[in-house]
Amino acid sequence: MLNTVFVLLLFCVFAMAVLMTLLSGAGAYQSVHDNMENQYAERTGLAYVEAKLHHYDRMDAVRVEPFADTTALALYEQIDGKTYKTLIYYHDGYLKELFFEDGLVFQPADGQNVLEAEALIFNWKQPHLLQIICESDNGIQAETIVYLHSGEEVTLYA
Repeated sequence: MLNTVFVLLLFCVFAMAVLMTLLSGAGAYQSVHDNMENQYAERTGLAYVEAKLHHYDRMDAVRVEPFADTTALALYEQIDGKTYKTLIYYHDGYLKELFFEDGLVFQPADGQNVLEAEALIFNWKQPHLLQIICESDNGIQAETIVYLHSGEEVTLYA
């Protein structure tokens, strides 16, 4: 009888140790997941805008313009002799992008949702330097300053 109780007690201790290990691993996994989610939300919006800026970094291709009730980053390019514009802006809980032939009129709701956000702000700091502030949907605010190599400063329109 004593041997059975000892084996049963040893089994319970082993089961409790396994359970505690699993629970601590689940807690560590949740912590890593939350951290990765916050980093994604914090960096993705800025990385997206910065990549677009580097792609369009040439003379007279980058501007910050008013668009409806917001301010948008306007990126210009020539395709088959026509001027096209890509607008990157914040509207209704999303960072949005809108690509169209220059001269056409669109509303902010017409843009393609890129990712959820709370704000996207563009500020010209000095020649060649554009400050971008992006607030993610979970309230984390991230900021970067991009240097434009194109030889022209970012053009601001009031």
